[in-house]
Amino acid sequence: MPAKRITPKSQIDKHLESEIKKREQKLIRVLNYIGMTCISEARNSGDYIDRTGNLRSSIGYAILNNGKIEKISSFQTIKKGTKGKEKGNEIIKNISSDFNYGIILIVVAGMNYAAYLETKRNVLSSSELYAKQQAQIILTRLGFIKK
Repeated sequence: MPAKRITPKSQIDKHLESEIKKREQKLIRVLNYIGMTCISEARNSGDYIDRTGNLRSSIGYAILNNGKIEKISSFQTIKKGTKGKEKGNEIIKNISSDFNYGIILIVVAGMNYAAYLETKRNVLSSSELYAKQQAQIILTRLGFIKK
C-alpha cells in the first residue's frame, strides 16, 4: 500500500520556511555575540599607540543576510576619534555590496593606515583568531557544523 500525504504541501512549506527563519535568527544572534567580542578584543588588545582614537573608533562589525545589513555595531567614539567612527561606517557600507549571498560577519578597522599598522602590530589579528575559534565551537555546539 503506497504512502498517502494528508498534510497539504503549503503547510509543509510554511513549516520548513519557519524553521529556516528560526535557524537564521539563531545564527545572526551567534554572529552578533562573536562580533561584539571581536571588537572588544581588538580595542583592548591592540598593541599600538592610538594618539587620536581614530583607529580604535573605526573598529566595528556588521552582519549581512543576503547582502542586507541585519546588524551593525555602533562604532563607539574613543578619545575624540569621530573621523574613525565615520570611516568605519563608510567601509562597512562600501564592502557590504560585495556580499550578496549568505549570512556573514564582517569585522573592520576603517582607517586607511590600519592594514599597514597590522603588518607591525596587532590591530585585528587577535580578534580574527578569536572569532574563528569561537565560531567553530559555537556553531558546532548548535548543530550548524557537523563534527
